[in-house]
Amino acid sequence: MYECPNCGGNLKFHIPSQKLRCAHCESGFDPYAIHKETDTVDGDCFETNVFLCPQCGGEMIGDDNDVTSFCSYCGSANILSSRISREKRPGFIIPFKKTKEDCKKAYGQKMKKAFFVPKELKNPDFVEGFRGIYMPYWSYRVSQKGDISLEGKTIKRKGDYVYTDYYALTGELDAEYEGFSCDASSAFYDNISEALGPYYIK
Repeated sequence: MYECPNCGGNLKFHIPSQKLRCAHCESGFDPYAIHKETDTVDGDCFETNVFLCPQCGGEMIGDDNDVTSFCSYCGSANILSSRISREKRPGFIIPFKKTKEDCKKAYGQKMKKAFFVPKELKNPDFVEGFRGIYMPYWSYRVSQKGDISLEGKTIKRKGDYVYTDYYALTGELDAEYEGFSCDASSAFYDNISEALGPYYIK
């Protein structure tokens, strides 16, 4: 936080005037003229990952976990091949089931019933920006063999009485489940990925 020299209020950068402006007294200051002794050290550079867009040559900046990125200049979707070469190759890819037009239509139907959403969400330019993305999953084969012991009970009513019978269920289990899917992405909330699953590998 930079303090206003006039009133001590919080200074924020004001884009139209290209100055630091006080939110309280509305004074404007040259950003290079304001200093404070408790400020962080000013570095000349920072470390990041920069990729060149194969479509337009623009620079794309991605974090350590990105394997795909959209170019902010031409809007094309790109796969960061050098990233993928250092990651585990997926066993298979499930293709998209819905087209962009299907998504736009479904979204439009929802917006017709949403009376209090911000108008920006109904802007055609916003809807045109829809993009399909792939979500990574780990797929497991689960098997279990061995002795099993479970408790069971049945409840039935006869007239004014409720009868409960308890059972001890024992036996040998030989079970297998193919295609148990778990979200492998840290970028998505689990409730979203769980709503999309499970997937059928076949």
